[in-house]
Amino acid sequence: MDASRVPVKDLVQSAIVDGNVFPSVTFFELSPKAKVMIASVSKLNNSVLLRKFWKENGDKAQKRTAEREGHKMLLSVDDVEELVWTPSNEQLQFLQERFLSGAITFAEIDKLFKVFDKNEELAKEIKLITSKNDSQAKALDSLIKQRIEQIDQYHKLHNCIDAAESILEFKTALGLTGNFQLVVDLHNQVCWFIYLFALKF
Repeated sequence: MDASRVPVKDLVQSAIVDGNVFPSVTFFELSPKAKVMIASVSKLNNSVLLRKFWKENGDKAQKRTAEREGHKMLLSVDDVEELVWTPSNEQLQFLQERFLSGAITFAEIDKLFKVFDKNEELAKEIKLITSKNDSQAKALDSLIKQRIEQIDQYHKLHNCIDAAESILEFKTALGLTGNFQLVVDLHNQVCWFIYLFALKF
């Protein structure tokens, strides 16, 4: 419905209290869940990860709706709350819990956090999605810093593997002989270490 063609009395109801007029917009008639969604999205609107999850879930919702209805349709606010916001928020909460507890795997880190070029950007994102309790902000900052340092160590180990692999490929390609056992050992030890380290850090 085009709001510009609706009479004002159907869009807004006013209440007069002590001579003051308090308008209340009634046109949208949002459900309580939709209001919670809008408040949360407003708070998290700068979250890169929320936007990623939102897009993925929005695409799924559009596809599911189109398959059900036989053609592409616009989603209602309640559809967005159910099919886009709820799964996106659940993903965000699950990621937050796994990051803070240290249960997140390095495969997940590689997949989800590659959009952050700098540790400061990642720290800002994690603070944004975990900023519910200001009384625990100091402890939370310390934990986030610890996790980011662990991710840094992981990336340094990865660089060692890449360097060792390059040396071994170079050796093979050029048919070099000599004692490369130290490089082989380094490569194997670091790969084994990352395998264990990736289960839980």
